[in-house]
Amino acid sequence: MEFQVTDADKEKFRKYVERSGAIDQLVRALAQVYDSQQESQDLGLTTFKKAMGVNVDVDAEKLQADYNKLKEENFRLKKLIDQLQFEIDTKKNAQ
Repeated sequence: MEFQVTDADKEKFRKYVERSGAIDQLVRALAQVYDSQQESQDLGLTTFKKAMGVNVDVDAEKLQADYNKLKEENFRLKKLIDQLQFEIDTKKNAQ
C-alpha cells in the first residue's frame, strides 16, 4: 500500500509548520551551528541539539541503570500483587 501525498496536503503541512514556529526555530538553530564555526561534526550536532532545547548532558549509563532498577522493582511489585491477590482469593474461598 502506497501513501500518496497531494499538493493540498503539502500546502496544509507547510502552513502548519509556519504557524507553529518550527521553521523559525530550525533557522535559529542552524544559524547557531553556523555561527559557532565548530570543526567537529559532533560539536555541530551538540550545538544544534542545544539550540532546539534538547538536554545534551544526559548520562546514558545512569539512565540505563535507573531503568533497570525500576524494571526490577516493577517486576517485584507485580509479583507481590499476584501473591496478595492469591491470598485474597484463598480467604474468599475459605468462607
